[in-house]
Amino acid sequence: MPASRLGTAASSRGSGLFFVARAGRPRPGAQVPAALHLSDHPLTQAFAAFDLPDGRIDKVYLHWSAGPYDRPSSAYHFVVGFRTGLLFAEQTHDVRENMRQVTPDVAYAAHTRGRNSYAIGVSALSMLDATPHDFGPAPLTPELLDALLAMTAFICRRYGITVHPQNVLTHAECAVVENYFGLLPQQRWDLSRLDPAAEPLTEAEALDTGEALRRRISAYLR
Repeated sequence: MPASRLGTAASSRGSGLFFVARAGRPRPGAQVPAALHLSDHPLTQAFAAFDLPDGRIDKVYLHWSAGPYDRPSSAYHFVVGFRTGLLFAEQTHDVRENMRQVTPDVAYAAHTRGRNSYAIGVSALSMLDATPHDFGPAPLTPELLDALLAMTAFICRRYGITVHPQNVLTHAECAVVENYFGLLPQQRWDLSRLDPAAEPLTEAEALDTGEALRRRISAYLR
């Protein structure tokens, strides 16, 4: 989910769209497919169309949008989602606006509280009305998660970002570190859990999930 500061200006500069067919909606909780080489991912052409200018980008933060599959948000730079049953990737904000020390008086993508300077935010459009035990009408699917991780790998390769817990984090991990992890409106739990479950959500689960996702991102870069 985006950070608490919202309402920044969207930019359509360099936006890239690429659609691929998909056979039905994957079941929530279905087995996550093994990572392919990045060049084999079906959205690689979409990623290549993104406007990724030269400049300083040090970190990438991973989110879900807490919305429907087809509603992009300019709080992030890049999103993946489903539109009319097809997987897509789209640029939603100009990366240049975050290639600096951001301040409240300038426009930028406000994706992660206190962490928007020199940082890119990416999001899987999903998890509308979700809870840890019920992922709701737009659950995070294995296909959507895989697209998010492949997109993150593409961005890390472009900017020479090492896939490390200090550089590539989920929003939930940031929330754990900065004491706003949880389910209240002002808290965040993005990507702390990948399948609905009855067990209480914990900080340890959020950190373990982050580590697992980084391993999959790294696999795309081998």
